[in-house]
Amino acid sequence: MPLVYESAMKEIRMASAKTSSHRTDFWLIVAEEDGRVLTVDGDGTPAIFSGEGEAEMFRHLLGVGEGGWLVRRISPGELISVLYCHCADANKVALDPAPEMLSARLIGLVRISKARFVAQIVERVLERRRLLDRPAVSIS
Repeated sequence: MPLVYESAMKEIRMASAKTSSHRTDFWLIVAEEDGRVLTVDGDGTPAIFSGEGEAEMFRHLLGVGEGGWLVRRISPGELISVLYCHCADANKVALDPAPEMLSARLIGLVRISKARFVAQIVERVLERRRLLDRPAVSIS
């Protein structure tokens, strides 16, 4: 496994106990049959959503709602695992894409590198951990 993946997962595990109630989850659209992640282009770019409503709307407007595709909530650590295991061939991720972007070939507007996205997730978790480790300030 790539060193980036191992390092990211170690940081996520260390921070997870303290940040679990404060974490920001993501949503994916996955195949009910085998757990495949919905991709938005020929390069295998997974669609990642910041909210359940966005994912549900994308699934509905794309017309895959009745085709065995489900919206699944996923933690930051689980998402990193999915990106480096199930989506190992993808170099980019699409953040909150709209179905219209696919037909107009505008998906590049919401794609970023997978490594950069994972680094941002890890940084967010570590920042929350640092905030939770700070001593309480008393006002006298």
